[in-house]
Amino acid sequence: MLGNLTFLVAQTIGTWENYVNPETITDHVETNNEIWFSTLAGVVQLDKATLQTTIHNKATSNLPSNFVEGIAKDSNGDIWIGTYNQAIAKFDGTTWTTYDFSQVFTNAVGTVETYCIEVDNQDIVWVGTEEGLLRFDGTNWQLYDDQDAGSMLIDVWTLDVNSQGDLFIGSFDVFKFDGTTFNNLSDTAGLLLYGGAEAFMDANDNLWVSNGFNTLGKFDGTNWTVYNGMNGQIPVNYLYTIGESPIGEIFLTSASGKYTLQNGTWIQDNISSLIPLNGDNLTTYFFDNQGNEWLANDSELIKNDGSTVTDLNLGLDDNEILNVTIFNNLKYFLTPKTINTFDGTTWGLFDFPDSLFGASYELRQMEIIDVNNIWIASRTDGIMNWNGSTWIVYNQNNTILPSYINEFVYDENSQILWCATNIGVVKFDGTTWAVFNSSNTMMGHNHVRGIALDNNNMLYATVTISGIAEVWRLNGATWENIAIGSTAPQDQIRALHFDKENVLWAGAFDGDVYKYNDSNWEMWNVISSTVSNVYVETMTSDNLGNIYIGTYAGSAMFDGTSWTTWTVDNSGISQNHTKDLAIDDNGKLWFATDHGVSALQVNLTSTSSILSKNSSLKVFPNPIHTMATVTFDLNEATDNIRVKIISIDGRTIQEHLIQGRANHGTQQLEINRNQMVSGLYYLSIQTDSEQLVKPILIQD
Repeated sequence: MLGNLTFLVAQTIGTWENYVNPETITDHVETNNEIWFSTLAGVVQLDKATLQTTIHNKATSNLPSNFVEGIAKDSNGDIWIGTYNQAIAKFDGTTWTTYDFSQVFTNAVGTVETYCIEVDNQDIVWVGTEEGLLRFDGTNWQLYDDQDAGSMLIDVWTLDVNSQGDLFIGSFDVFKFDGTTFNNLSDTAGLLLYGGAEAFMDANDNLWVSNGFNTLGKFDGTNWTVYNGMNGQIPVNYLYTIGESPIGEIFLTSASGKYTLQNGTWIQDNISSLIPLNGDNLTTYFFDNQGNEWLANDSELIKNDGSTVTDLNLGLDDNEILNVTIFNNLKYFLTPKTINTFDGTTWGLFDFPDSLFGASYELRQMEIIDVNNIWIASRTDGIMNWNGSTWIVYNQNNTILPSYINEFVYDENSQILWCATNIGVVKFDGTTWAVFNSSNTMMGHNHVRGIALDNNNMLYATVTISGIAEVWRLNGATWENIAIGSTAPQDQIRALHFDKENVLWAGAFDGDVYKYNDSNWEMWNVISSTVSNVYVETMTSDNLGNIYIGTYAGSAMFDGTSWTTWTVDNSGISQNHTKDLAIDDNGKLWFATDHGVSALQVNLTSTSSILSKNSSLKVFPNPIHTMATVTFDLNEATDNIRVKIISIDGRTIQEHLIQGRANHGTQQLEINRNQMVSGLYYLSIQTDSEQLVKPILIQD
């Protein structure tokens, strides 16, 4: 991972933060003082002298997408990127400008993906897409496809420009384009390109092209020289990069390491033993214009200047975040194999004896009761406990625990561990293990999907039989199914949560959210999506009564009146699939996603009680088309109430100061949409000591 890949912003309501390991670096471009990397988590701007980084993504910049497939620069030093969702963007050193090309592909089915981007000698921007080649002169778009090239020009995987300004294109064939005519160079090569092509122009204007799968070709302007993995000329592995060293050696990297071309033969060239990197999977390898060597795999970036090796390995070590827990405001993020810690500034790793789980373990959940009582569960290899002096693992070999644990809760009062497993609810009181399932209760199925304790430490668990949910409550020694009646959930329930009022909330596989109160179930369908399984996976709430859910297709908040959804399309969240949620002591909501960690300041804590609780803040209508009425309550008179409308990237769009003394009771004011574009915003009501916030939606 890259150094300082955590981009920390000020604590502002509505401001998103993303903490993501870039994983695969898709491309890079160099300026005099910087190296820019395009990654699957945005763009990384690295100062070559200080090695300080700046992260550009949807949460911190006006990027159209975090999935950046290519990067280039023009003669003015402006940076151009190609993103996944039918758009490119330019950075002039201050501002990102987005150029959408969706209008070119009016008949395309779904989003047209960008594969690469290049800028030629005339500052024309060329974009390789899955539907052909695009030319952009800063104003107009032009599409070149099969009809223009005379053969298969659809998936354009790679682009490069020679010293004469000719464009070379790697699609299913290799083309040279002089601005007027396409010349198919593959006719004499026997070089089949069928995905993931990589092109490189060396210092002598020789074109090198890899098809990504065991074939590499060199074109000297007249003839091809082809190296094939099937006959042992190059490694029989996926080919990642092609390049040239400062001394003129041509190299390639593959899944089996680095190779250099010596007298017509490819020789494996092991990286220095001083470099703390697995050389068998070099997804990125190049030399900068000062001769420094740069190496990267899926987790680290290394700089080698010949005498000093610098490992820029800070931040998350894996982007698949399964669980987040917070103790003393220190955040713990579980990946399949490790536990990352973050105090707001510094990242670290939590040390635990993972060998107790065995070699093939996958972490599932962590709970810290206190410093002398820590529980860590794996998905299929048991659960371990730190008791203040030693770690003890409980698994199939020494307990009745089965091979699969969905979730666990710990009752601090009775010191009982409860586990939701595929054989029922498993109980451990510190000495004895017991199981509750269809054999000794009325449960209709043994696979327990979710489990929770209410505010009085009463246990609830959910199972499913024939697609119908059962929600069981352990009342003393009696198990009671409360999922009964005409309003009860009709789909599988995964997530259970109790808010501060001890009200039960449940999330279903189909995206429905249920609220249970006094034998009545109330239901909302929150996330509308094209995916077949929305799947509410996690729920939490804050001290103001707001409910938060994480699903396969996005996250959402319920303020008691309306739902606000967050997806990659309308917010700064790094990935839709949210596996866990937690709120820290500063009112910041943390999202564990399939693509790193996101955080959103959702409220500010305060010792003042001038403003009534957040539910008193109302906006009607919401969504807002032109005008809306805002009402809120004051518990006591106050001066200087400030009303703001804040964009999702933290910018103040409107601001109103209510001057003079405002009396106790209900306050009312009108807000006007004015020129605000459609989208999600936050309404902030602030006194000298307190701030309340409500999401609002502007619609045309």
